[in-house]
Amino acid sequence: MRHRSGCQRCLSHFLRFLATGGTRVHLQYDNLLGRLTDIKRVVDNLAVETLTQYRYDEHGQLSAVINRNGDTVRSFSYADGVMASHSNALGLTCHYRWETLDGQPRVVEHWTSDGEHFHFRYDFAQRISWATDVLGRELEVQYNADHRVFASHYGGERYAIALDDYGNMFGLTLPDGNQLHFKYDEYARLLEETDPLGRTIAYEYHHLTTLVTKVTYPDGSTWQARYDDKGNLLAETDALGHLTEYLNGEDGLPHTIIDASYKSKYLWWNTLAQVERYQDCSG
Repeated sequence: MRHRSGCQRCLSHFLRFLATGGTRVHLQYDNLLGRLTDIKRVVDNLAVETLTQYRYDEHGQLSAVINRNGDTVRSFSYADGVMASHSNALGLTCHYRWETLDGQPRVVEHWTSDGEHFHFRYDFAQRISWATDVLGRELEVQYNADHRVFASHYGGERYAIALDDYGNMFGLTLPDGNQLHFKYDEYARLLEETDPLGRTIAYEYHHLTTLVTKVTYPDGSTWQARYDDKGNLLAETDALGHLTEYLNGEDGLPHTIIDASYKSKYLWWNTLAQVERYQDCSG
């Protein structure tokens, strides 16, 4: 990771880091309060595309998120320092009413522009919260000292969640009493999941990443994948043994895909990592 600073008066600086697949990303901080304002993709040490922009109000609170096309995909409003509403690109708006409870601002009412409406109650000593919808139906949620949910009740059905010391869910009890079990490695990556019938799916990973290299199903069949040192997919073999290979360029983008019948597909990309041309085996 590299760090560079601009003028001290405007507190402008940026970070650059290498993402999965060799993608280089530039994080720019131009807000007076040091907030992230732009995420840009870097090619040959030049920022060639703005992926995301963030805008803030005078208090440093996030007011808008803008995508690579310049569209505002999220907008936010605030009252007394807490979020009063947020909207998405489709026009859905969610509103929140707050009260100070147990010395902290808490949401006590939430409603949306499409008609949903909820009221919330809390018992902080017992670590229980309730949400009641517009029809009077109530959800009860229990959580531990780390604020992780370990049980929920809704409509007469109860779900119980068993958590390890790292917050990983290693057991789930369904309303009918059936249980699912999960195992993780020291990096919190899922190794096994076992359903109520005792059927297990197992996972293996590429080095210390979260890229899955092998999935073993209950019937013994497997799905496998190979990656290069940058995390780019090179090949995958499905449960029937069919091999698909990916030939990638220096930028990590696949230019040729060879399927199990040795038929090839070709892709051409522009500098913004967008497909400009595609050709299948028929030409």
